[in-house]
Amino acid sequence: MVEQLKFIVEQLKRPPFNRKDYNILTFDNLTNNQLLQVLTDVFAVVDPYDPSHKIDIRDEEPDKTATRHMNTLKMLGYRPKLETDVNTFRQNLVSGDKSVVFPILQWLLEKIPEHKERAYLGRYLSRIDVPSEFLSDPEIAEQHERSDELMEEFKEVHREYKELTSTPHTIEDLRRDIKQLEDEKETLQKRLEKQKTKVQKVPASQIELAKTYRQEVDKEEKLNNM
Repeated sequence: MVEQLKFIVEQLKRPPFNRKDYNILTFDNLTNNQLLQVLTDVFAVVDPYDPSHKIDIRDEEPDKTATRHMNTLKMLGYRPKLETDVNTFRQNLVSGDKSVVFPILQWLLEKIPEHKERAYLGRYLSRIDVPSEFLSDPEIAEQHERSDELMEEFKEVHREYKELTSTPHTIEDLRRDIKQLEDEKETLQKRLEKQKTKVQKVPASQIELAKTYRQEVDKEEKLNNM
């Protein structure tokens, strides 16, 4: 615990956090809410694409803070200790328990560049959960499938972009290729966001109608099989 605390404090003293006022004693004496604020501040650095992290948690409902933290950890691929069940983990996270917050902070601060890239990709590669009943609509099924195709295209463009930036080229060739890939990425990002918006805008009433229809079909099948 001491080594873990020492590492966290040392990392928070460095840019971009610059918390020179922290030492092992002062950090260990932070209140639970203060710890949750530190976690939010670290998320704001790791995931700068999500403005919801730029907040004073005193202005946010505790459940909303917990949901935001949980969603971000899920996107980043964080796994709590095997002996901790999800409900207990969430409860301890809501309360700002050190036994949960300290390991998360250590995990985040150990590999900030990797987490930043995962957060960036997660913004465009997170799949939209669509009820199976809803996918019976041909138009929605087509839109959903197109979203998956765009995600695959985005991953391929991002892979090519990383390869280019890590492989020796002439300056002009590199600039031209990077500019082309950046333009492609921007186009795909806009198309992905537009596609997701289309799927998410489907009225909830239609979802309920699809569910009701499926239930009636199931009932009719059961009657026919009697």
